[in-house]
Amino acid sequence: MVHKFVEPHAVCPILPFPATPPRFPDRLIEDYGDLFESSWQVDARDLVYAHEKSPVDLYRTILVIDDARKRVFKEMGGSQIILSPVGSKALALGMLMAALERDFAVVLVESLAYSAAPAVLNVQRAPRGDLVHIWLHGEAYGLPTHSDGTES
Repeated sequence: MVHKFVEPHAVCPILPFPATPPRFPDRLIEDYGDLFESSWQVDARDLVYAHEKSPVDLYRTILVIDDARKRVFKEMGGSQIILSPVGSKALALGMLMAALERDFAVVLVESLAYSAAPAVLNVQRAPRGDLVHIWLHGEAYGLPTHSDGTES
């Protein structure tokens, strides 16, 4: 739905790595392989890996990607990054941090309702999730440095 609305030139799926369980990124690629190859035309070099429990890792990665795209597409009028925070809440926070800093567009499709027969639902209690801590304001995190030693 988002892909059809935006009609992007490139799609860069963000996969959690490292992740729990460790093979989770592989399962995502298997589950969405048809979309990756046919609809979205994702090249293996377009996959973005970010630590599952570190929003700051994805935030920094997105900023590095934006810096590289600015240099590459400068002569063609630039490029636009559009983020769609679906999946992990921790990674969605990293995307939204980058969106706030660089004013990226955010596109999200939400479900309006869910319906399921009670007999189908698994009534087991969900495992307790891990807490993720992020600092949203101030200079808590050093800026990522480029290969020449300069900061972003």
